[in-house]
Amino acid sequence: MAEFVVSGVATRLGNLLEQEAKFLYGVSDQFQQLQTELKRMQCFLKEADARQHESEIVMQGVAEMRDLAYDAEDIIATYALKVASNKGGSVQKALKRFACILGEGITVHQVGSKIADIMTKLSNLRKSFEDNGIRESIMQGRGPSSLNETQREQRETYPHPERIVVGLEDDTNKLVAFLLKEEGVASICGMGGLGKTTLAKMVYNHHQVKRHFDRRAWVCISQQFQRRRVWEDILISLLSPSKDQRDDIRTLNNLMLVEKIRQVQQEQTCLVILDDIWKIEDWNILREVFPMENTNSKILLSSRNKNLALYVDPRGLHELQCLNNEKSWELLEKIAISWRS
Repeated sequence: MAEFVVSGVATRLGNLLEQEAKFLYGVSDQFQQLQTELKRMQCFLKEADARQHESEIVMQGVAEMRDLAYDAEDIIATYALKVASNKGGSVQKALKRFACILGEGITVHQVGSKIADIMTKLSNLRKSFEDNGIRESIMQGRGPSSLNETQREQRETYPHPERIVVGLEDDTNKLVAFLLKEEGVASICGMGGLGKTTLAKMVYNHHQVKRHFDRRAWVCISQQFQRRRVWEDILISLLSPSKDQRDDIRTLNNLMLVEKIRQVQQEQTCLVILDDIWKIEDWNILREVFPMENTNSKILLSSRNKNLALYVDPRGLHELQCLNNEKSWELLEKIAISWRS
């Protein structure tokens, strides 16, 4: 049954993420998203497998899901074999191994593109199932809401600085200058794996940013989020309240919560970073807590969606580019050296 094929691939992907984390630098987020999507498809397949005899479309969908799972497994096997093999040895051997991988065309960009293609097909397939009355069923005693919570936790990011960073100094300085001197909302835009979250962390922890802004807040949005939770997280991060005060915040109705967040940003100089926001609709859901006038506070977004960044404020768009060859090798060398420590 397709459900068990998908389950097996999701499990092997999880094992790869756990065991080969060092070798997945640059694509771990994409692998994690793929695992999450495969787990979600399992919920649809429970019902689709049972009903495929009722509809040719559903039958084709189940077969397509099985093929996509096999495609995903091919990517896992190829990347794990070429990157995680022969892990022992010197730094020179590690660099030589990476050079061989690049020479054979197995690049982070290509792996990311293949995963993105599968994710698009999975999304289209899920919509097809929904259009034909197939819904997510409860999996292992957990409904869709708890599954979404798990997905949200898997994608959660935090503002702690990264240990290994290469080639983002100029980007950091440009964004810091914009936040300190220019008007508007700043956005970091680029494909998955380029380092948008890493760059946002560098800006968040920059000494000039810490000195300029009275209060800072970091909130991860991702694909699954609850507006109320995001608003509460923003206010709690800005105020650093006591436990009793946090409890009071959670009792506020939405109107009072929005007014409180706006008040803090108007009375003090605040920086709010919304990491990994996906859609224009998501911004429109959240935007009412951000005063755009009569405030010195600023907002920084990170997103794969350039249209979102342009929609929010084209003045603050910062497109992140791929590392050049020199910087790529420098990054690989630092990663290789870190394995030895």
